[in-house]
Amino acid sequence: MTEIDITLQRQQDNGKSTIGQVRIGSFKCWSLEDAYHKIKEYGRTRIPSGRYEIVLRKFGTFHERYRAKYPFHIGSLEIVDIPNYEDVLIHTGNHADDTKGCILVGCQKTNDDWIADSEKAYLGLYGYILALMDQGIKVFINIIDNK
Repeated sequence: MTEIDITLQRQQDNGKSTIGQVRIGSFKCWSLEDAYHKIKEYGRTRIPSGRYEIVLRKFGTFHERYRAKYPFHIGSLEIVDIPNYEDVLIHTGNHADDTKGCILVGCQKTNDDWIADSEKAYLGLYGYILALMDQGIKVFINIIDNK
């Protein structure tokens, strides 16, 4: 089976949130995650760097909410097989209070704690990923910490 990677290059962690850039093919956007914590704090710690598969999650609050909002929504973007983490999604939001360990996407970075035009970025990324999955391509996210 064919595979493709989305790259999330983390750029800056200010102790409250982490800003990065997401790229896949010609598509790119900003990301916002929780901050790094040496000891994991539930809902306040970003996932470790690494390569993880993205699957469509067809249950849960986000799935139901997005299915009602977007007629084409067939599943939430879930990042799976992360050691010591579960229920990690890619979704809309603007700041660290919206993430709870998930990855938010946006078209603009307005400051070190805020991304904007999240819905536009999410819909673009979702459409791109869905098109790949429809072709039988497995999609992974490769998360790289800024050194």
